[in-house]
Amino acid sequence: MFMSLRSTWPSGVSRFAARIGRGGSVHPSRWQASVSIAAKIEPLCKVLSITPSTYHAHVARRLDPSKCSAPAPRDEVLRPETESVFAENFEVYGARKVWRQMMREGVDDARCTVERLMQGMVLAGSWTAYDRLCVDDHG
Repeated sequence: MFMSLRSTWPSGVSRFAARIGRGGSVHPSRWQASVSIAAKIEPLCKVLSITPSTYHAHVARRLDPSKCSAPAPRDEVLRPETESVFAENFEVYGARKVWRQMMREGVDDARCTVERLMQGMVLAGSWTAYDRLCVDDHG
């Protein structure tokens, strides 16, 4: 008696996937777990408007630091240094002055790197808003 593959597998699993799971290299429970994880990630990715592969690449970089870009380790060293220089100077220094102070302290890196790190940490120097000069007509 012939038994339908669809009747033995959970709903949503195609006949092709059922064949692979039944006699192939992927165990059915492991395949089903990966499908359920993907079902949880895809709606999140739609809300964030990123692709699932971007999400998985980000998770892989967090789990294995060797997969990060070349500047990432240096950025991790510079972030606390940049933040401490910014805090030591009453949080009024902008990127250029923070960069100059870091050079005085012996931390030599590009100004654009300091700007990028400060922007990523949402650090901004203070600035003066000039009031409009108004002249009264009383005299």
